[in-house]
Amino acid sequence: MHKIKGHPALGAFEAVNEPEGSVKVESNSDPCYATTLIGLNGAGWTGNSIPMEKYLRFIGRQNEAVRAFDPETLITLGSWGQFPQSDAFFNTHNHYTDECLNKAAGGSKAGLDFFQMHCYAWGDDWSPNAPFAVDAADYKLDRPIVIGEFASVCAKSGSTLPGLFTYAYEHGYSVSIRTKDCKDVCSVLLYHYNTQFPR
Repeated sequence: MHKIKGHPALGAFEAVNEPEGSVKVESNSDPCYATTLIGLNGAGWTGNSIPMEKYLRFIGRQNEAVRAFDPETLITLGSWGQFPQSDAFFNTHNHYTDECLNKAAGGSKAGLDFFQMHCYAWGDDWSPNAPFAVDAADYKLDRPIVIGEFASVCAKSGSTLPGLFTYAYEHGYSVSIRTKDCKDVCSVLLYHYNTQFPR
């Protein structure tokens, strides 16, 4: 962190990318830790079975540590889709609210500065209520949403990269990051976060 603190190329800190792949799909009396709904949409695909409570504790404590060292760095978490980052739809539940992260971490500064959803097509179409199928406002979140990964070759049939960037811009998403050939080689459409969402 000493080397990168304040660096102009640092967009945000992310403790874990797509933690839902390793999450244990299970019921729990606490909705923050119940993962059966996101399991119905594909969570747990690695078979590692890490309980969501442990994941949220780790993520929340990492976020608090970063904030203590560098309060200006934005914090996010990229999910494999919209399913674990919103309560707006029948097939989604937001596990990354301030309430869930702070409770798991045992603190008060574990939350995210912006949400980040990844968006790849299922077959030839988007999944239900995917970012490229709805407006950002439809997720009913209180902070910006970034479409953190997408690619025209892993998109709805007929999609083009310029068309996906245009959709994101015109439908209220704050930043879009594409991946090349469905791999993690990112190119960023820059957007000045602080002008839209001052702290």
